[in-house]
Amino acid sequence: MRAPAWVNELAERWRDDARRRAMLWPADPLAAVLPRLADELEAEAQQFGTTSLTIRQAAEESGYSEAHLREMVREGKLPLAAPEGPYRIRRENLPLKPGTRRGATETSTAAQELRRAVRHSRNEPD
Repeated sequence: MRAPAWVNELAERWRDDARRRAMLWPADPLAAVLPRLADELEAEAQQFGTTSLTIRQAAEESGYSEAHLREMVREGKLPLAAPEGPYRIRRENLPLKPGTRRGATETSTAAQELRRAVRHSRNEPD
């Protein structure tokens, strides 16, 4: 799975910013750090999407009930992360119920900081 388009766009803006900074001031520490942060952001976003979730976690993230997700699996509308064992669904395959924001239950500090950085990069209010 590739990182979402917005992640790639943000990472590319960071790389462009690093190039501009290096041209203006070769000793700028951000010129060296920003490309590495961009790479890490893309890698983390990719890993986030390929994470397999339990049916309960999938229900919390998608807004659909566990029973509805199981029904979607039985009908072949939702693939399982592995054909054997308990139901696990890859986040990248998880449908999102209309009106539900992906990751709405995510409360980690890192996720909050990432959202804040993205809003700032888009000049959106906090």
